[in-house]
Amino acid sequence: MELSVVSLIHFSSGVIAILSGFLAMFARKGKIVHRRSGTVFVVTMLIMAGAGVWLAVERNVMISLLVGVLTSYFVLTAWLSVGQRITQYRWFSHALSLIALGVAIAAVYYGVEAKNSADGKFDGFSSAPYFAFAGVAGFALLLDLLMMKNGGVKGKHKTARHLWRMSFPLYIATTSFFEGPGVIVFPESIQGSWILSIPGLLVIIMMIVGLVAVFVPKVRFGNLKREGV
Repeated sequence: MELSVVSLIHFSSGVIAILSGFLAMFARKGKIVHRRSGTVFVVTMLIMAGAGVWLAVERNVMISLLVGVLTSYFVLTAWLSVGQRITQYRWFSHALSLIALGVAIAAVYYGVEAKNSADGKFDGFSSAPYFAFAGVAGFALLLDLLMMKNGGVKGKHKTARHLWRMSFPLYIATTSFFEGPGVIVFPESIQGSWILSIPGLLVIIMMIVGLVAVFVPKVRFGNLKREGV
C-alpha cells in the first residue's frame, strides 16, 4: 500500500515516539536518559499529532482531528509541568486550556450527532468514543482550572500532572499502532489478538504504578512491599 508523504511522517514519527516514550517510562527519572528520551518523545509526538490532524482534515474524519488536537494539548501541558515552566509560561499554559475546552465541546456535539443519527454513528464512529474523549478533555480542563485557582501546581501534584499527561499520549500512540491503523504491519495471524493489547495495557499499568508511587511514597515497587512489611 502506497503512503503519502504526510502518512509516512505520521507513521514514522509515531514509531519513534512509542520507542522513546517507553524508554522514558522505564528509565530512571531525572537522569539524562529519561530527559533526552522524553524530549524526543515530545517532539515526535507533536509531529505525529500534527500530521494526524492534517490527514484528518484531508480525509474529513472528525474524531481523528479531535484526537490529534487533544494529544498535542496533553504533550504540551505535560512538558510545561517540568521544572518552572508552568510559572515561566503561565500565559501559554492557561491558553492551552482553551484547547481542552474546545475539544470537550466538539466531542460532546459530535457524540450527540452520532447518537441521534439513523445508524447511531458519525463519521463511522458511535457516540461512545466521542463522549469518552469529551470526558478526558473535560477532566483535564477541570484540573487546569483548579491549577489556575491555586496559582500553580507543585510537589507531588506537579509530578502526577506530568506523569499522567505524558502517559495518555503514549497510550494513544501505542494503541493506534498495535491495535489501530498501524496493526497492518503485523502478521495477519496476530492482528486483533490479545497479544497486541499488551503494550497499551502496559502503559496504563505503569501510569497507575507511577501515580501510586507519587502519592504513596512508602510503597516499594521493586519488591512490591510496603516499608516495615
